[in-house]
Amino acid sequence: MRSARFILIPIALSAVAALPACSGETAVTDADVGGFRRVAETYQQLYMDGGENCDQIVPILAEDIRMVENGEAWSYEQMEKYCPYLPRKEVISSWSDLAVIAPDRAYDFVTSVYRVDENPPGRETVARVWTRIEGQWKIVRMSSVRGPIPAPATGG
Repeated sequence: MRSARFILIPIALSAVAALPACSGETAVTDADVGGFRRVAETYQQLYMDGGENCDQIVPILAEDIRMVENGEAWSYEQMEKYCPYLPRKEVISSWSDLAVIAPDRAYDFVTSVYRVDENPPGRETVARVWTRIEGQWKIVRMSSVRGPIPAPATGG
């Protein structure tokens, strides 16, 4: 069932995000894509670097954000309060995808294998929907699943 979440999250976000593209809105430019890519990649790096970056992380979240992590809902206020405790994550490997659906709507999807201190590696998969609000990209929806990397199956 866990692997189904990894498949369903990006499919659902892609379907929802694609709807505005069919509505005849202004075409997306290379500048839109490049600008969003910089914001999304910068946010991901700030987040992985941990709570020391709260002054840059929190303003990227929309105040009415809907976030779910491992099945638990988080509000903007809870994120603001927890942010200083975000651990620094040493990224071992990462894969990401993003798309700008309309000049003011985009999504990104990131899965990373990381290590915190001397703990065994973990995996985090995040899907985010972004909206440009007053000229700034903000995360309006975020779904995150974190956990240990399963041990390889042994023959038998």
